[in-house]
Amino acid sequence: MIVFLFDNGGTLTDDPFAASLSLLRAERRLDDLEASGLTSAAQEPLLAAWAEENDRLSFPFACHYLQEEYWIARALMRLAAPGGLVHPAAVAELSPRILRRYRSAARRVLAAQPQHPTVAAVMTQLKAAGCAVGVASNDRAFATPAIIAWTGYGDLVDIVVTSEGMSSPQVRVEKPDRLFFTRAVETMAAAGIEATRVVYVGDSEVNDIETPKAMGFTTVRYVNRLNPKARVWLDHRETTAADYSYETFAEMPDLFARILRDVGAKGRRAG
Repeated sequence: MIVFLFDNGGTLTDDPFAASLSLLRAERRLDDLEASGLTSAAQEPLLAAWAEENDRLSFPFACHYLQEEYWIARALMRLAAPGGLVHPAAVAELSPRILRRYRSAARRVLAAQPQHPTVAAVMTQLKAAGCAVGVASNDRAFATPAIIAWTGYGDLVDIVVTSEGMSSPQVRVEKPDRLFFTRAVETMAAAGIEATRVVYVGDSEVNDIETPKAMGFTTVRYVNRLNPKARVWLDHRETTAADYSYETFAEMPDLFARILRDVGAKGRRAG
C-alpha cells in the first residue's frame, strides 16, 4: 500500500499563535483575570513577553501551536520583578487559566484556516486511489490528534503518530532522527497499514526531507512562506532537494495526482 504521511505544523496547518493572541485581545478574554492578579495594565506587556518567550525557546515535543504553560509562566515572571506588574504569588494560578483561554482561541483560528477544503480534497483523492493517509509530526501526543480533529481532517486520516507518543523515558524519538521515521512505519504496520511505498510531505528541509529521502521515501516539500520568520528553529530555505515541491495549496491537487501516478508506476516496475 502507498502511504502518504504528512507533517502537521507548517504543512497541514499554519501557526495560529499571533492570530490567537489577537483574538484574546479583541474579545477581551483576559479581562476577568484582574481579580486573580492580571491587571489591565499588565495585559499588553504580558502578550509581548509571551511572544518573545515563544519565539526564542523550544524544547523536545514543545507544542507551539497549542502552547505550553512554561512560556506563559516565564512571561508572567518577567512582569513579576519587585514592584512589577504581576505579583509572583499570582503566577501559579494565572498561567494555566491563560493557557486554557489561548487554546480555546487557537481552536477557532486553526479551524478557520482557508487551506482545509483543498487539503481535504487531496486526501480524499488519495484514499479513493487506495492509499493510506497519515500524519507524523514532532509534537505532544495530545496536541496533533486534537488539531487534526479541529481542522476537519480526522475522518480522512488513518493514523496519527507524534514524537512524544513514540518516545519513552529512555529513548527520545524526534525528527530529523532516522528513528522517528522507522518508528512511524512500525507503528503503521502494527495498526495494519503495511506500507510498500511511503511519501512524506513536510515544510522543513532538515526535518522532513533530508532523512526520509536518504531512507528511500518519496519526499514532498511545501515551501511555506507563511512560517513565522522569528521562529529560530524553523527552516526558511526556499530551495529543496525533495522529489517534489509546491508553494501554494492551489498546486496540491494536480501535483499529488502526478505523484500518485509516478509512485504507482515505480511500484509496478518494481513488481
